[in-house]
Amino acid sequence: MLKIVDVFRGWVDDKSVAAWIAVVLTFGWLVIVIPFLSLRNDGVRPFFSPENKGNQDLAHYYMGGAICVERAFDSLYPIPKDDLIANVGWPDSSVLKPGYAAIAEARGVENSFRFILPPPTTLLLAPVSLFPYPSARWVWVGMLGFCCWGVCWLSYRVGTQNNVSRCTALFWVMFWAFSPLMLKTLRTANSTPMVALALGLGAFAIFRDRRVMAVGACLVAGLFKGTSLIFVPFILFTRRWKIAMYGCLAVIVLNGVTLAWAGVSVYREFIEIVYPSTNIPDPFLGNQSVNGFVFRLGGGQEFDPVVMFGVKGLGLGLMALVIVRVWFLRRQLSSNLEWFVSAVVAVLGLYLIFGSYCWDHYVLFYLPFWTLLWGRARSWRMKLLLLFFAAMVWLPLTVVRGGTLLTAEPAQSHMLWGQVALIAFAASGLFTRNSCRYEGEYYGE
Repeated sequence: MLKIVDVFRGWVDDKSVAAWIAVVLTFGWLVIVIPFLSLRNDGVRPFFSPENKGNQDLAHYYMGGAICVERAFDSLYPIPKDDLIANVGWPDSSVLKPGYAAIAEARGVENSFRFILPPPTTLLLAPVSLFPYPSARWVWVGMLGFCCWGVCWLSYRVGTQNNVSRCTALFWVMFWAFSPLMLKTLRTANSTPMVALALGLGAFAIFRDRRVMAVGACLVAGLFKGTSLIFVPFILFTRRWKIAMYGCLAVIVLNGVTLAWAGVSVYREFIEIVYPSTNIPDPFLGNQSVNGFVFRLGGGQEFDPVVMFGVKGLGLGLMALVIVRVWFLRRQLSSNLEWFVSAVVAVLGLYLIFGSYCWDHYVLFYLPFWTLLWGRARSWRMKLLLLFFAAMVWLPLTVVRGGTLLTAEPAQSHMLWGQVALIAFAASGLFTRNSCRYEGEYYGE
């Protein structure tokens, strides 16, 4: 049996046709099959339960673009209700303005989640709203499927370019591409796949000082999720001054165009009303953050302000510790991709799990770096940490049977524990002398 496995591994490593077969299979599944299953008949029987039609996040992206096209920015953001328990994007937390509701009704958009992204994001979403809503659904989910496919193959390409065997890299491509995690992510129709691809392209572009790609990727990740903030210390510490300069210029131009098109009041509304609500920790089970875990551990009654303050302080302290360490390793980070990626994943992970909410599908943000991280594992202990991460996040049990399968902590936060393991792995490469080698010598010697 072992001989057969060795022969198969040798064939995969020697024959590029194996990679092309995987390319076709994963493309067909992520870009064609899952969108079809998710959208046909609203994604319900015979494929999925009618209790969860999926594509729940699509409406607010489409409406953000429609508001931009119709230049109705006074109707862009919803009116918050009193005593918010979550951000104003939730239907239970806000009321639609009449102009927004009228545009949605005219275009046949269901009453779902509300738009709460920064005003410039509407410019990026405008092309989607040029399609009729039924067609836009296919365009949007198909594009997200393409981004999921891109995430898998970006991870493959970077891994194989850095001494990971083709067979190992292809195994992980298939592992993630055909995971329930991908299925759940695409059925949600959130921008997560787009941001995941942008984070991967942005990180590798910053390392290689590819300015246009770095700036474009950071803008996408920043506007949709705010995650490009984690790149600021890396840009500064590695002295990518032109990326910083072009990035600042792009932000000024994009906001200038938005101000000219939308006016000042929409920015004021976002800053004073919408953004503060996004700092409210979300109580729902899909929130796989430390805040979510503490809330559920306490019986799910309410968020204790003192505990929230402690969680925030712990997160800031750990992130500051990692960033200070990154500063001391800045010369190595400029020239060693393994260390650079480890630092990015550690900072990104802390940023996510200590946020107000970290939805289960945010796990995709780590996948562009996965194959390289696996190749960086030097011992069985490090590989166990990575395998624990993969096991904990491959199947989001938080959504199985409407979240009723898991009824108590710590099991309900299984995706949080997977992320903690990955962060521990990434940070270990920054704080230990023998986790990575560079030009034949240990760092720190």
